[in-house]
Amino acid sequence: MKTWALFVVVLSSVAFADSQQPQPSKQQPPSNPGYSGHGANSVSEKEIAKYLAPQLPDTVARRIQTMLDVRGAGGGIMTAKGDRMVFNTRITGTSQIWRQDGPMKFAIQLTGGEDRTAAVDITPDDRWIVVSRDVGGQENPGLYLMPIEGGQLKLVQHAPKVQSSLQYVSDDSKWLYFRANDIAEDSYAIYRYDINAGKKELVFDQKGLWSIADRKGDQWLMYKQLGSAQVEIYSYDLKSKQLTPVLGQNELEEYEVQFGAKPGQVLVKTNKPSDFRRVYSFERGKLTPITPELKYDVDEFSIDDARQRIYYRINEGGYSKLAVL
Repeated sequence: MKTWALFVVVLSSVAFADSQQPQPSKQQPPSNPGYSGHGANSVSEKEIAKYLAPQLPDTVARRIQTMLDVRGAGGGIMTAKGDRMVFNTRITGTSQIWRQDGPMKFAIQLTGGEDRTAAVDITPDDRWIVVSRDVGGQENPGLYLMPIEGGQLKLVQHAPKVQSSLQYVSDDSKWLYFRANDIAEDSYAIYRYDINAGKKELVFDQKGLWSIADRKGDQWLMYKQLGSAQVEIYSYDLKSKQLTPVLGQNELEEYEVQFGAKPGQVLVKTNKPSDFRRVYSFERGKLTPITPELKYDVDEFSIDDARQRIYYRINEGGYSKLAVL
């Protein structure tokens, strides 16, 4: 009996102690949706207002801008004749397009306003500047054409919540190829735009984050983005619509590719076989080194239009050096 009495007392004490504990709130914690999307749609106006710095008085802002107002320009894009150059600069406070009509000539401003605008190419016939413009910092740029003499922008494609970016202009200046995620938000399709007729047509719409790495005749080398640097490489035949795996399938490696001089040859920049990035020739499934073995990365490489010379740049102790093969 004493044992049972003790057991009852213990149970009663536990029950009493439990009744004194604060009960958890039935109210659910506020949901945290986290970051999604990009640009203006990625955060709410209320969230932006929480961290927005107060506006400086005009007198203070002008003094700071005067001290820091040193803005340069990029290398620019030359015309096919080599007599003119267009370039982008933020000298007005926002990236805009300027043109220079020869050495030591005064630059002429071609675009203005508050929206970031950039020249991304010139058509081979030197008639048009291909323009990328992002409205209101939305990170959904559109594509336009502008006469090289200046004037009104001609719309190629600019749609809400769609990123449109140039891939290349055909050698005869008739077609402008671009990619856009207008079919699916997480996939890029490839279009071509008839510059004279002002019409676009779909060329490639397979699912994935696709871009064109290089072209040769009716063949494309294409990247399928897997991560920030990891890609798969495919070849695409424009006539047969055949997509063929080339390199990087079932891997997570960095590759940068261009067509080589020989049929079936692909030039590849990668760090897969070694600790440093080198340029290789990829033929019949085998990587063969082209650039010498160095304890430095090859930062960039390209092959000329005639497929005769390979140019590459190395990063040696923070300094860039150019070499030609």
